[in-house]
Amino acid sequence: MQQTMFGTMASSRTCSVCRGTGKMIINPCNICRGSGIAKKTKNIEITLPKGIDNGQTVRLSGKGEPGVNGGAFGDLLVVVYVAQHKSFTREGLTIYAELPITFTQAALGSDISIITMEDTEKYTIKPGTQSGAKVHLRGKGFPSVKNAKVLGDMIVILKVVVPKDLTDKQKSILMEFEQSIGEGHDEHKEGFFDKIKKTFK
Repeated sequence: MQQTMFGTMASSRTCSVCRGTGKMIINPCNICRGSGIAKKTKNIEITLPKGIDNGQTVRLSGKGEPGVNGGAFGDLLVVVYVAQHKSFTREGLTIYAELPITFTQAALGSDISIITMEDTEKYTIKPGTQSGAKVHLRGKGFPSVKNAKVLGDMIVILKVVVPKDLTDKQKSILMEFEQSIGEGHDEHKEGFFDKIKKTFK
């Protein structure tokens, strides 16, 4: 109660000593200072669901801060950061990967093994495969966090590797190969440039 020029004013507030509990700690300890709560670091093991992505959150019920005046504990939200993989790249549920192949494999075709996240997939390269061709493996991507039965795909990009250090014999063989397809190769080039000329006319 307070007397003012406008009359008697009444106000109420929470007691700074008992904090509204109606009890007072006579000899508070040096750790909690009478609050009954002490800070402590604790290691908690969590189980990550399949398919969790970078930046997604895992909620742990009852592992958060204690409630006020004996209230229930809050929740702990754990934000997941996924490290980059040296071979795989993720976009949503889809996995992308590059697979180097030789010129011979691309030209003549070959049976290869593609490593996925869980196993090895057999694949047959068709003769005449171009660098940058994509292999679509259905169901070899990430599962959905909401529904593990929903699976993404895996896209493998084939990259033809050009050898750098060739022996004289290998160079001679390649020159002979170039000469053997020279006429057809030139016709292909002429046809390509003719199309460009027609485009800009």
